[in-house]
Amino acid sequence: MQTDSMIRVQNLECSDGKLWRRIGIDAPNQLNALNLNIINALQDALIEAEDDENIIGVWLEGMGDKGFCAGGDVRALYASLKDKNNTPADITAGLKQFFRAEYSLDAYIYEFPKPIVVWADGIVMGGGVGLMMGASHRVVTETSTLAMPEISIGLFPDCGATWFLNRVDPKLSRFLGMTGCRLKAADAIIAKWADHIVFNDQKDAVLAEILKTKWVIDPDGDTSEQEDQLTALLNRYNAMKATRGVASALPSEVNQCADWIGEVFSAPSLEELFARLEGSKTNSNFADEAKNNLLKGCPTTAIIAFEQVRRFRKITLRQAFKMENELAVWMASRPDFAEGVRAMLVDRDRHPKWNPAGFTSKLKADVAAYLQTISPF
Repeated sequence: MQTDSMIRVQNLECSDGKLWRRIGIDAPNQLNALNLNIINALQDALIEAEDDENIIGVWLEGMGDKGFCAGGDVRALYASLKDKNNTPADITAGLKQFFRAEYSLDAYIYEFPKPIVVWADGIVMGGGVGLMMGASHRVVTETSTLAMPEISIGLFPDCGATWFLNRVDPKLSRFLGMTGCRLKAADAIIAKWADHIVFNDQKDAVLAEILKTKWVIDPDGDTSEQEDQLTALLNRYNAMKATRGVASALPSEVNQCADWIGEVFSAPSLEELFARLEGSKTNSNFADEAKNNLLKGCPTTAIIAFEQVRRFRKITLRQAFKMENELAVWMASRPDFAEGVRAMLVDRDRHPKWNPAGFTSKLKADVAAYLQTISPF
């Protein structure tokens, strides 16, 4: 097994002599958060897998027992922003380098010409969701908790979220992007963030079956039959069809709150949405948490997340990454991002002081003007 820059790489041999590349993000003490070294190492490992004709697929996971990936290493970005030795030019250059590398990796996974299985157990947040979205086969388990929680740290739903949030009904899109709600396995399927639910203790069994499968190899490089084989394999481990008596403990919280989500997040304007939100009655802890996240969240983020669904509903994936690259640097350079990371992840007082503290006509105008400058339309 090769270990490099906090990732583990191992080529596993199948019964027919072909190889699967197993890649693990190996920073469990940081919940496998993505720093620049990890991002670059992942990209290199994937490029090698693409170039090696003996490697027919990739398995991507997080090491440790906490989860797949908690997102980008925003604490490191915070430290850079607060480092008095860094000039404004240094900070901007560092932000550009990080986001360009992260989004390039995400985009590469979408375009990767071989099957990729992402085993997204445990914590999967922000950049972790972005990392799994482009994979051909995205697996969640009964331990999975997924979210795009940028509303709480003054960033915005990124890593291609402007595109992938818009793959579902607009009401659900707004709910997911604006509240940072935490999804369990069943709701990850509904949100189209995942394809399969498999019990966490079946990982070794799934890997073993992958290695004993006789894979169909097309001489022209068409992997569609391999992907169909992989889909059928994973379907055999479908947790929702298991007879453990546990499947009933994997309900959809989104479905349970569907009426409330529809009532609030169908609002035609941001002002109307907040008026409905504040006057609404929730019927679950899940909805309560989502409501509180939005009411206490960064106003600038809320505006952007609303516009990601309204203004950019028809954006292409490539357009989304290009736009988000610029938007991320702009947002991370604003005081709200450092304050959000401080409050939620550094000091953990959970009381960020947003600037401005609420919605103002000037803030809305500033955000609208900036979005217009980077809009692909």
